[in-house]
Amino acid sequence: MTSKRTPAGGGKRARKVQQRRKRLAQQGVSREQHAALVLERSGDPSFVQRRTNADGGRTLSWSNATVGGAEMNEALNQQRKAFQDKFGRDFGPNDPLFFDPDADTPQEISEETLLADVDSLIDKALAAGENPAYFQAWRDTGFLLTEHNMHLFSASDIDESYATLERHWNETTFGPFDDAP
Repeated sequence: MTSKRTPAGGGKRARKVQQRRKRLAQQGVSREQHAALVLERSGDPSFVQRRTNADGGRTLSWSNATVGGAEMNEALNQQRKAFQDKFGRDFGPNDPLFFDPDADTPQEISEETLLADVDSLIDKALAAGENPAYFQAWRDTGFLLTEHNMHLFSASDIDESYATLERHWNETTFGPFDDAP
């Protein structure tokens, strides 16, 4: 009887296969949880809702009856007032909501200016002793994920946001990331 030989590195390959299977299983659970979240929140006025318009554009809405919706409405009113103060008129249908405050005519804010604004928020959070990780994750990913809008993003976007947030999390000052709100 001959003994069966395992090729060199066979144990290493088996570990990689096992790790891959575990990672895929975790992704599957994550995707199922995300699908359930999307289904649960669809049409719920307590959360941001997205509608695709006939022209292909999208509309976001959030009920003013919720705290978050009321806060968002107030922020939009402040943005509207800033536009009126800057340009002496109300928003038009083709005017950008987030406009360049240094431009003489309504123009979209440049990515450079927007990133500088986010950097300013990071500096202010640090100066106030607050955790800047959420702003840093926003800067790195290009989107701000919240409890109220996460059902509008893909499961991959959510995974990316959490990984970026964890990378920036300062456990010494703000405790373990697992306890993050």
